[in-house]
Amino acid sequence: MLMKGWPSFTQFSCVLALCLSLGTACSPPLRKAEDLVAAHKYKQAQPLLEKLHAEDPALVQAQALLAETLFYTEGPLAALTHLYPLAQRQAEALPVRQLIQKIENEYQRFDELVQSPETEKIKNYLKTAPNNYLKERAQWLLIQTYQESGQKKERQTLFEKLKQESQDPLIQQILDWESALSTQAELPRLLDRYPKSSLRPLWYWQIIDQLAQKKKIAEANGFLVHFKEESQDEALKAAILLRQGEYNLDRNPIVALNYFRSFLQKHPKHPAGRELIYTIREKLGKYLSSGDHAFLAQAAFERYMYQTAVGELQATDPRSKEDLYLLGFYARKADYFPIARQIFGQLLQAYPRTREAGLASVHLAAMQRSSKAYNAALNQLRQIRASYKSVPEVSTAALWEEGIVYDFLNQPEKQASVCRLLVEIDPKAEKAPEALWVVVWQAYLKSDYAEVVRLIQKHRSDIEKHELESRFLYWLARAQENLEQREEARKIYTDLAEGPLLDYYSHRGKERLRVLLRGGEDQFATLTYQGFQTKAIQTPGYKAAFLTRLKAAEFSDKDWPEAEQLFYLGQKAHFLKLAENSSQPEWQYLRGLMLNQEGRYYEAITHYRYLAEENPLFVPVAFPLAHWFETMEQEAKKYKLNPFLVAGLSWQESQYKPDIQSWVGATGLMQIMPTTGEQIAKELGLSKYDLKHAETNIRMGTWYLNSTHKTFGGNAMFAVASYNAGAGPVLRWKKEFAHLPYDAQAESITYPETRDYVKKVFTAYWIYQSLYGK
Repeated sequence: MLMKGWPSFTQFSCVLALCLSLGTACSPPLRKAEDLVAAHKYKQAQPLLEKLHAEDPALVQAQALLAETLFYTEGPLAALTHLYPLAQRQAEALPVRQLIQKIENEYQRFDELVQSPETEKIKNYLKTAPNNYLKERAQWLLIQTYQESGQKKERQTLFEKLKQESQDPLIQQILDWESALSTQAELPRLLDRYPKSSLRPLWYWQIIDQLAQKKKIAEANGFLVHFKEESQDEALKAAILLRQGEYNLDRNPIVALNYFRSFLQKHPKHPAGRELIYTIREKLGKYLSSGDHAFLAQAAFERYMYQTAVGELQATDPRSKEDLYLLGFYARKADYFPIARQIFGQLLQAYPRTREAGLASVHLAAMQRSSKAYNAALNQLRQIRASYKSVPEVSTAALWEEGIVYDFLNQPEKQASVCRLLVEIDPKAEKAPEALWVVVWQAYLKSDYAEVVRLIQKHRSDIEKHELESRFLYWLARAQENLEQREEARKIYTDLAEGPLLDYYSHRGKERLRVLLRGGEDQFATLTYQGFQTKAIQTPGYKAAFLTRLKAAEFSDKDWPEAEQLFYLGQKAHFLKLAENSSQPEWQYLRGLMLNQEGRYYEAITHYRYLAEENPLFVPVAFPLAHWFETMEQEAKKYKLNPFLVAGLSWQESQYKPDIQSWVGATGLMQIMPTTGEQIAKELGLSKYDLKHAETNIRMGTWYLNSTHKTFGGNAMFAVASYNAGAGPVLRWKKEFAHLPYDAQAESITYPETRDYVKKVFTAYWIYQSLYGK
């Protein structure tokens, strides 16, 4: 019989089995190590844990304790060497989760110090800094704080102390850099001392700028040559090319021109290209050859500078049929219709029956259509088709223009007929996908869903990777829904839903997938507003860098790049200089965050909206939650509107530039016309107002958006369309298309500009809802 209080045989067996299963988890060495770690005696615990790990590498508790010990004794990189494999294999194990949280807290504590670097806070932190890695970075923050507060003696004392004691590569570089700046002559030596540093571009620019200020242009050019030779980043090479051209403008204009040509040729999407073309014309015009003018014409056209393109091509005295056609084409794009007519007429006389003459004839007919001479245009286009049957490029161009005329005449059947013929003649023609869409949409509106499916599936390869592909796929799925082919539709919606956030049909696919799987109404318009959160725009620091490293596909035991650490340490001005000439996505993203934090929304949006189309990383910086969002929220709530719709509409209207003004006079964030502003002011009782004042513009614009909702019975799609096109046209569309579901109504808007506007506003709304909605 067992004595009272003793465990039963069954209980004893369970305890024994648990100990056997954990191996050394019940051993005295592990318990001793745990006690030492708990007492913060990390150096004493480390050899015990290293021995335990060597004996049993699979022991989670020992490996987690070793990683924790290394964090405090040797720093985060040593800790990551042991923590990374643990996090990959057993992320949910309690010791691993506890350790990750502990290190997170330490980084969070340091990041908060960076955000608010006050002298006393930093001194208190230094008393409990977990390791030398963070301690030395805190000391650097304190040096900066002393400098900003004018405590020169304290700064110098700590600076010299840290310089003598630091073993950290980043801190050594920063201190050497600081010393070099004070003497200037030392800067070039940094390049020799730190050949692998990511701070080198910053040092190069400082050296080059100093030499240029001293008028030592030849020396500056020498450093630019070395700089370009070692640079692998295309954005950095572009900046160097620009600087090389600038430094040679006065000294050697021909050399400058060659640099500028190289820049325009190699970097067609660089935002500096437009201004550079103006510079070349103004300062190097007398040095330009006919070939240079032709090159500039093409470069200007590629950058939508149509009037400049016309001027440059005219300077080449074009005589060939190719050049004459190009000049006429440029002139038409620039709205220089008299010049276009003259050039096309000259082409027809000099080179009759050629491909270029045929295309010129189509343009002349198009200009007749623009002047509302519809019958004359149609007659001319039919003659062109009859004369150029053997030239598909001309006949398909004529058919496409004929379809546009029928669209203006509101004859959809005839438009669909000529578009069908275009696709049959040449399914690979430039306008074939757009023509196919006209045919598909007419079939859909007739409820001929089987024909919609047949057409799209037949031409699937022709529309693959075309900008209209997602539109075709979405309406293929909608047709399949109507044919009760739910599984086929579900597959397409699933693929669309995983598409880019900037694609209107990605959002539509998500919503239709929800309806298909869960039922309910299609929430094309706005959801009930539940508030906003700013998680998507938090400024990353060492904590975020640590977590990202833990989740990386491959382990790296190297320290974070020096340039990124400048950002984490709050050295924003230096980091901006590096990032603005860098192609690295992470740096570009951080730069976008900084621009938005400084209220430079327009600069961020106009730059990152295009990058976001190629890389989803940039979506949050292209769609910032501006500091005036609370005003949007306050005003929208008055009318039970979703503030994200106000944000999305403002984004589309002005790209968040409060003082922007269109050529017709629309002003401010929500682009209010002056006469409309007067009417709104009377309704709101405003005797004085400024449309360029952000909050005032939001108040007035939100009132007007609510009024359009009232006019159209709460139909948000028609309300947004009316904001762009006015109530008159939208009332006609409502009468014609009110029987259609929301998505088909949006697709049926007659004005191409308004149709595109509605899609962009709702896409921006959905992005804001996705990023910031609760």
